[in-house]
This record gives sequence, C-alpha cells and structure tokens, in this order.
Amino acid sequence: MIRSFSFIRRGFLGIAFAGALGFGATQALASPRTAAGPDGPDYCPIDFVNGPYYSEYCGRGCAEEIGYCSMEGRCVCGYF
Repeated sequence: MIRSFSFIRRGFLGIAFAGALGFGATQALASPRTAAGPDGPDYCPIDFVNGPYYSEYCGRGCAEEIGYCSMEGRCVCGYF
C-alpha cells in the first residue's frame, strides 16, 4: 500500500515538473511584444530630429529590451 502511494506521488510530481518545463518553453518561444507608447502603438515620447537614438521607453516592449526612436518618431525594436 505504501509503495502504491509512493508511485502515485512520484507520478504527480513528474507531471507537475513536465508541465512547468512546457510552460517555460512556450514562454521562451513566444513572439516578442511590440513597443507601445502613450500616443499610439509605437510612437516615441519626445521628438528628436538629429537622428535615431536609443530609448529605454521604446525598448521596454522588445524581446531583448533594446529599442530606438527612429527619424520618423516611431519606436523600433533592435539596433540601428
């Protein structure tokens, strides 16, 4: 009787462990979010006409947290 409870307990722990790994894998392989600003889905917070610049604001929705504000005033994920 004690052996059967031990097998059932190990089975439940194995299923829980496999479920946690499956959830982590789906999160790791999910597509990145797009950067979002207050004025729309991807607008920079301020205008800066001297060229593109890296912005923490634009990078917060990107996969690697790296984004920049383009010459058009839009947030773009990645490097320029």
